[in-house]
Amino acid sequence: MLRRTRFRHYFWGVPAPCYSTNKLPQPPHVLFFGGDQFSCKTLQVLHSAPDVWGTISVVTSPDKVVGRRGRKEILEAPVKEVAKSLSLPLFFIPPSTVEFSTWQPQEPFATPSPANIILTASFGKAIPSSVLSLFEPANRLNVHASLLPLYRGAAPIQRAIADGEQETGVSIVEMTHVSDDGRGFDVGRVWGQVPVAIPPGANYELMEHTLALQGGRLLVDLLRRRLASDVGAMEQNDAQATYAYKIKLATARIDWDTWTADKVGWTHRAFSHKRPLHTRILKSGKRVALLDVQSTTTPDSESTPHKRLPELQYPGDASFDLSQTRSSYDQRGSILIRCADASYVRVYRLQTENRDAVDARAWWNGIRPEFLSDGVLKLGRIDGHD
Repeated sequence: MLRRTRFRHYFWGVPAPCYSTNKLPQPPHVLFFGGDQFSCKTLQVLHSAPDVWGTISVVTSPDKVVGRRGRKEILEAPVKEVAKSLSLPLFFIPPSTVEFSTWQPQEPFATPSPANIILTASFGKAIPSSVLSLFEPANRLNVHASLLPLYRGAAPIQRAIADGEQETGVSIVEMTHVSDDGRGFDVGRVWGQVPVAIPPGANYELMEHTLALQGGRLLVDLLRRRLASDVGAMEQNDAQATYAYKIKLATARIDWDTWTADKVGWTHRAFSHKRPLHTRILKSGKRVALLDVQSTTTPDSESTPHKRLPELQYPGDASFDLSQTRSSYDQRGSILIRCADASYVRVYRLQTENRDAVDARAWWNGIRPEFLSDGVLKLGRIDGHD
């Protein structure tokens, strides 16, 4: 578990000497860039405070066609429906990065004005210089789900959960120009931030909702302060910076020799919404996704009603256990797996590649006897990188 020095309190910085004032002359015209559910909640909170904005225009990515052959479907950005439900003007960026690099918004944003603000919340793309240059530096704001300079980057919520952190937070950071190599993300001045606890067992979906709500409130409070008086920002300490890299396939590949049960649980709660945990059956090479995972203490081999559990001696050893069920009516049992440091996880739902997802009992019944050694199934790491 990581432990670092943090900003411990909600703060507002001192007035920045490079600008004569950061006070807003009037409720601003807001150009809001968003995409996912985090964006939706932030936008809804902002919209519910009409005293801090004059107009809101929403910008998002165009619809995508996903799937193969006859199973194609149209994928829409969630913020699109929110913008429609709130009757807000809606615009789409060009589909290609090259076209977006020269894209220009419509009026009133095409003409620079201190009454215009650009806001982003989990947009997922760098705003091109052609757009940022239309706004004063103090009016380029991003709602970022971490206590910057911690967890700069694409997946701050997931990485904090996966690291076993007990606290994260949300920051309002000034957007800067991003270079072609990606430098410049989340490095600007911080206009305010607030810590948020990560409750035991919290997953990505819970923290995304909580942090988006807090981020929207923080943003509204900042705008109210800037409408009333001069408010400044604080520079980040780059020496304290950590990074929240994008989620890749390899992120969810379990290494039973080094991953403790806590790490397996943290990683499952952090990434399963996008990348389920994966392992493989050593004797068959088949990949298996672990879809419902809980860490446990030690196996209770004496309580199994039908027979004692075989001994799980090494990390990756697995067996079916009927002693631990979700309720007295649940007879599906669980797959008990030994992790590093003699810790254990229970898995209640699994999916072998090219098969449907099933509960633990059905999955275990599908294991061929020759794959077992004294009732134990050997699981191992999936090799390779993406």
